[in-house]
Amino acid sequence: MISVSFSFCCFLFLTMLAFFYFSKQRINTSDNKFFSWMLVINIIGIFLDVAGFFSFEYLGVNNIINLVVAKVYLLYYLTQAFVFMLYKYI
Repeated sequence: MISVSFSFCCFLFLTMLAFFYFSKQRINTSDNKFFSWMLVINIIGIFLDVAGFFSFEYLGVNNIINLVVAKVYLLYYLTQAFVFMLYKYI
């Protein structure tokens, strides 16, 4: 339960960071575009992490919703790694 509390706090922090980042004007560079994508992808990933914890906790292991959440979570990891690789390349 401690890890889900930490994830929830990170979700709140990233949401505030995204709110302040997207409310200000930015220079239109590729670095800022990739940072924007990484910020949105991480918010989705933390939401999936918390949703996966609660779905496994309350629905059990043999549920179709848990399978979908787990596969989307793996897709999130692949997407995050790919966007981070492009960010480092640029």
